[in-house]
Amino acid sequence: MNSINETSMKFAPIALFVYKRPYHTLKTIQALQKNPGAEKTDLYVFCDAAKNEDDEINVNKVRKIIKSIRGFKSVSIAEEETNKGLANSIINGISHVIEKHSKVIVIEDDIITSPLSLNYFNTCLNYYENNPAVFSISGFNYPDTLFQIPEKYEYDVYSIPRMQCWGWATWKDRWSHADWNMTDFNQFYSSESLTASYEYWIGRNSLNTLKSCVTNNKDVWACRWVYTHFIHHAVCICPVKSYIENIGIDGSGENSGKTNKFDNAINSDQKSDLNLPEAIFIEPEIFQSFMTIADPGWGKKDA
Repeated sequence: MNSINETSMKFAPIALFVYKRPYHTLKTIQALQKNPGAEKTDLYVFCDAAKNEDDEINVNKVRKIIKSIRGFKSVSIAEEETNKGLANSIINGISHVIEKHSKVIVIEDDIITSPLSLNYFNTCLNYYENNPAVFSISGFNYPDTLFQIPEKYEYDVYSIPRMQCWGWATWKDRWSHADWNMTDFNQFYSSESLTASYEYWIGRNSLNTLKSCVTNNKDVWACRWVYTHFIHHAVCICPVKSYIENIGIDGSGENSGKTNKFDNAINSDQKSDLNLPEAIFIEPEIFQSFMTIADPGWGKKDA
């Protein structure tokens, strides 16, 4: 079993990204403060400038909230004077933190963490640090109402090719592999074998998002990080029991819709001691179940 030793473990910093949702921001901060180890964790908060006058009032409310944050080892706040947009804010913010600390936990302003989240992230960051097949650690898993892990499965995490960005972590040497300009996209997209492989292992919907990002300048970032996993044959580690609830799928986000099907009960059935597989493998039954949720059209042929 694995868990962090608070007397010897160096806790990874948190990069928290906020914008114009004061209610969500406050809930996110309060949840992080309840984590043992928060007082040993450096918190970096990034707040983009308002995109327009309509956003300015709520951006100012958020900025007032983040100035009152307590309960962490340190709190560093970066407030932009001009709007950088979602993707640039997150990419630049993560790069800033990871350059200083070599690893990072990434939380956006609609992510509610369970009290054992920092234990989970730091344990997995430490355990998989020297495993080059692992590019990221996700704190999210789909609720039991959608996704059932086989009873025979013995571990507390599983591996998946499709990175999950609702509360996650990574290391500097993995992050450095990302080409945010996607210079090889045309070569990749013109290859039928590569795109077919991408649709199978990652999903057609993710491929469509990636194309919109590259060709239509859609303001998203995660699809490019997912692509980095794919190109380097890497995996994302996900928990069997979710440590994360996303409260932002309520129509308030920049790129999210409105649904409650992903609601999670995150404060039950969680352990501080984790059974982590040393060897990285993709369990076929878990992978197939996961993909039917992540990409509803997965495995279906065009009519």
